Amino acid sequence: GGYGHSLDAWLPYDALGALGSFAELRRAGAHYPVEALVYTGQETTLMRSAWVNGNGNLGLGAKVAVIDLGFSNLAQVQAANEVPSNAIGIDYTGTGLSNGTVHGSAVAEVVAEMAPQAQLYLMKIANSVQLGQAASFCKTNGIRIVYHSVGWFLTSFGDGTGAIADRVGPRNIVSL
Repeated sequence: GGYGHSLDAWLPYDALGALGSFAELRRAGAHYPVEALVYTGQETTLMRSAWVNGNGNLGLGAKVAVIDLGFSNLAQVQAANEVPSNAIGIDYTGTGLSNGTVHGSAVAEVVAEMAPQAQLYLMKIANSVQLGQAASFCKTNGIRIVYHSVGWFLTSFGDGTGAIADRVGPRNIVSL
């Protein structure tokens, strides 16, 4: 798959030398290291979502995306009504939405508690090309609230610029 001017390709090590024959190629490299950030539990009380929900703000009509590295145990949290069964899953990795880390499912639970009537989009990615594809989907489909608590190492100067910020476009996506 690809995104913008980037292409996600798996090549055997001994084939890398052939990339030099492509005049259009500006840079080739491995994907950036990525890791789901730590979650400590459902901290909705700290955010006063019960107060907001009690005033009738339940997220009706809102679209919320969770872009993460995996949604393992998704079936269990949906069976327990902690994540809505109508959540739309998109797997950009081809390895299965429910494979990988439990992090995405935990994040989706918190979002569902805060905005129980919002339409959730659960998007699994593994690299920056797939992040760009997910961000593009959000922009195209009017998803303006995106939660992406993933650490991208060696990609930023700490000021909102850098390789990953360029993928999603500064200030084009609102984070929770």
